[in-house]
Amino acid sequence: MPDDKEHTYSAEEAQLLKETGYEVTLKREFSFWTAFGVAFVIISPIVALYGVFGLGLVTGGPAFWWTFPLTLIGQLLTALVFAELGSRYPLAGGVYQWTRQAGNPRLAWFTGWSYIWCYVISITAATFIMANYFCAMIGYNNPPVPALVGISIGFVVLYTAINTIARWVLKIMLVVSIACEAIASITLATVLLIFYRENPISIIFNPIVAGNWRTYLTGGAFLGALAFVGWSFIGFEAAGTISEEVKNPQRAIPKAIVLSLVVVAATVMYSSLALILATPNIEQVVRKGDIADPIVYTLTYHFGDAWARPFFGLVVLGFLAGQITCQTAVSRATFSWARDGLIPASSFLSRVSRKQRLPINAIVTTGVLIVVLYALAGVRNAWEMLLSATVILFYTSFMLGLVGAFIARLTGRWQPGEFNLGRIGGWTTNLLALLWTGFMIVIIAWPRYPDLPWYQNWAVLILMAVLTAAGVISFFALQVPKKVETAKALLSADADPAEAVE
Repeated sequence: MPDDKEHTYSAEEAQLLKETGYEVTLKREFSFWTAFGVAFVIISPIVALYGVFGLGLVTGGPAFWWTFPLTLIGQLLTALVFAELGSRYPLAGGVYQWTRQAGNPRLAWFTGWSYIWCYVISITAATFIMANYFCAMIGYNNPPVPALVGISIGFVVLYTAINTIARWVLKIMLVVSIACEAIASITLATVLLIFYRENPISIIFNPIVAGNWRTYLTGGAFLGALAFVGWSFIGFEAAGTISEEVKNPQRAIPKAIVLSLVVVAATVMYSSLALILATPNIEQVVRKGDIADPIVYTLTYHFGDAWARPFFGLVVLGFLAGQITCQTAVSRATFSWARDGLIPASSFLSRVSRKQRLPINAIVTTGVLIVVLYALAGVRNAWEMLLSATVILFYTSFMLGLVGAFIARLTGRWQPGEFNLGRIGGWTTNLLALLWTGFMIVIIAWPRYPDLPWYQNWAVLILMAVLTAAGVISFFALQVPKKVETAKALLSADADPAEAVE
């Protein structure tokens, strides 16, 4: 194996890895800006807005805009706790490793289970959404579902190929994505606000889908929109999944987590406001709900098909870079989990390539899982259900990570890193983040398709139950309780790291 110098690890950083039971495996070739870029592109103003805008507008009307700042406040609580964890435990794997190192290896196993599946399902749903914009770009109107699935699978193959080449390819995609985000989000929003206003600013205070604000807030429209918008601001924790590949991660990772969330949120709120104010016949769009994609409708209305197509190309590039980066994150989480020997084919999934030190087996495996999920393509409302499942799995993994951090505080195991909120700030933020995350899990899981058969109306909970059952069976079949005793020994204050590794 190449020495530490080739990996650009300092002696202190290599020792930190050894004390947590690991050896230097990955190259430290990324900077703070790469970590920020990974989190920014995964949250992605394009994906965050264009993936949920239509669903939010039809479900909650123009007033659904207020779910964006509300979601930001809640997610910022979680981001601050994760920034503390990322500073204290700068290891590949993100929330899985944070939970494990905080002293809860069993809980960490289920955190990893939720986290990996949430990314796999997220990429599946987002790529299908991207396929729609790709068809709009090339002028393929009203494509059938099988065609969209075929295009989506083609994109997944492309992600996988790009991710197995080298880290510099990811860096290029990050630059491309951020440029697309700036044009497709900020520049477009400014043009719409200045030249194409169709509605007054007061429209965002109009609960069109309900008679009054009281009915709007208690009748489910607002909460339904909030459940979809919950997808808009997830992915900030992904900066932590590449910690072992980032220089000076104790400082870089916390800044990347928080800054990426704030910058994306500001961009999304600005862009969504512009789109709401520029949507023609907005009351009819909301009441009838017969416009498949209000963004496509609005842009085509104002710019015509010829001008809209190049814009859709930017959206596709933004989605493409975002999903490539999502696969980067999930492959690192898979690699981190596998090197603990706690999942099937651990030896295979934890291998890295000789030259680039990339977890290629983990990358390819995640691509295969995504393709398999397209078997759901023929189910009505499948993509809305997959989107909801993605959000609830993200929040579930967040919840488990927050619980792990809270238990560490309760039991006195918590030792702050370079970034910390202080004793009172840490306790308060951790508790509020737990309450917020629990609230979001409830409203996301709530069935909201009364016109569908029960098994589709409850599809999200059914999927969660299946994944949970599969997780519990795997947990005991793999003898995880026995294997995590090694992790307990490693985390003991009196343990000798060398003995624990053996």
